[in-house]
Amino acid sequence: MIRWLLGLVLAFCLTLPALAAERAMLVLDASGSMYAQLGGVPRIVTLRQTLDEVLAALPPGLELGLSSFGESGKGACNDMRTLVPVAPDN
Repeated sequence: MIRWLLGLVLAFCLTLPALAAERAMLVLDASGSMYAQLGGVPRIVTLRQTLDEVLAALPPGLELGLSSFGESGKGACNDMRTLVPVAPDN
């Protein structure tokens, strides 16, 4: 149930700005809280599984990028960092 809901939220966030969006930026929580258990499974594991499904469902030609936050340590959720800029064939 939690995995399905997370997938739905991710899919909704990617399609919300426009159904025919040509560009999207995925923003991932890289903080230590992602190793907390959610339904007996670390959140990061659920995220990886759900992200695989969401990425497989993305429309062809979508320019995609990846950013993260929370890597600098406890309470450091303002450290947004672009890991992969939005570009074709990402």
